Amino acid sequence: GEKVCLLSNGVPILDENKELVGYRGVHKDITDRKQKESQILWQQRVQEGVNRILMEGIQMDSDQGLAELCLKVAMLITSSSQGAIVEFDEGRNPVTMAGDLQNHSLKILEQVKDTRKSASELQQNKKVCLAVPLIHADEMFGAIVICRYQEKYDFQTRRTVEILAPAFMGALIRNRSSREVELARKSAEEINQRLKDAVKREKQLALQ
Repeated sequence: GEKVCLLSNGVPILDENKELVGYRGVHKDITDRKQKESQILWQQRVQEGVNRILMEGIQMDSDQGLAELCLKVAMLITSSSQGAIVEFDEGRNPVTMAGDLQNHSLKILEQVKDTRKSASELQQNKKVCLAVPLIHADEMFGAIVICRYQEKYDFQTRRTVEILAPAFMGALIRNRSSREVELARKSAEEINQRLKDAVKREKQLALQ
């Protein structure tokens, strides 16, 4: 059967001796309303998570800091107890950006590498792990892995991480690009200063 949510209103029925003999009332099925309220609440939590990654991510000076923020948000919304964010190197080996990779996490990473762009779930003993790929330029960059005990991840939870993943990638690429621009600016300034110093020395030699 299916679980339903009922709104009940009733009044007690008393006999002539003021003893309770029953109730009279009505039950209203509000399952659909509760499901819509739950959907709205979930959308709000996910949107807040995305905004946090994008807004606070700007202030992160390192990839690790941004990854730790994203992992914290993902674990909080999905009620997960463990997790990790990894980047695949040129040999497609996982390099941990945040969190802790356990043996079960490594196994699910192999699954997600095989499925490429789709999420994978693995249950081992009492622990359930979910891995969602991180995609950039149509290539697999890495994955977000979350784990919890006993309770499997439902569709809504999976969608949560699938929505957070591109937000993280967007913030990561933006931050890396900003750092590259800053390094290029500093390098240009150094070169320009060296040229000025060289011109200055040449002028001094010419005056001697």
